[in-house]
Amino acid sequence: MQLNVTILPGDLLWQLRPPHGVCLLLEIIDLPQDVRTMKGWIPQDYPVYRLLHQTQGIFEDPHYYYEKLNLSQQEK
Repeated sequence: MQLNVTILPGDLLWQLRPPHGVCLLLEIIDLPQDVRTMKGWIPQDYPVYRLLHQTQGIFEDPHYYYEKLNLSQQEK
């Protein structure tokens, strides 16, 4: 788990759940408390990420399944 890491649209994220892999963060969705359950998510799921994955295509998923990919660490 990464603490104090800024995640922004355009960042590459690692998917911590199956099927795993690299995702491109397209959008961060954070709705007001009274609207969150209307979208099918529980409050703990927010912010929700809209992502692009090579096999899953474009989809939305809770933030806690992702961490920012640090390319400089991968090259070592």
